[in-house]
Amino acid sequence: MFQSLVSVDASLTPLSQIIASLNAYPERCIDEPDFDKRLSAFAELNDNLHILLAAPGWKVVHNMVFLIQDLEEAAL
Repeated sequence: MFQSLVSVDASLTPLSQIIASLNAYPERCIDEPDFDKRLSAFAELNDNLHILLAAPGWKVVHNMVFLIQDLEEAAL
């Protein structure tokens, strides 16, 4: 859904890409999160903290907390 907002506001593109990586699942095992992509997304957020601190960046924080399903994901 967030991808559709990019067509309205192109400034959301970097945030949209990070959200897509945070929600990544591998094609071969759809019921298990793609932790490699998710860790890369967290690293990118850490390197580019200004993206997260901008007003739409708070949507990423909500997304990260909302998607934590079990202890293994919370450990990330």
